[in-house]
Amino acid sequence: MIALRANVTFFTQSQGGLAPQYVEPVTPSINLKGKLTSARIFRAGNESIFELGKEYLAFIELPLGEYYEESLEVGYEFKLQAASRVIGQGRILDIIRKNNTTSEEYY
Repeated sequence: MIALRANVTFFTQSQGGLAPQYVEPVTPSINLKGKLTSARIFRAGNESIFELGKEYLAFIELPLGEYYEESLEVGYEFKLQAASRVIGQGRILDIIRKNNTTSEEYY
């Protein structure tokens, strides 16, 4: 598994977002250079709610991240999607390779 530290923003409903807010873990697809993969997104800190339209520091688990390593680089901007609908965006701040660990061990 690969994890990312990233800034993420979920779009408001007028921008194409789906829900009034999201509660972690949020499980959209992440678009890495045109390829979609599953992701689990956790908010950094003690809060678990992502309000729409606000930027948050988050940790993103990519269960199949090793297949997308060539697409991962610090500063890369990505889209968050629900099927073909873009519901948010983000930017990679750090790449964390963790095998057989739980999210609590590196957040």
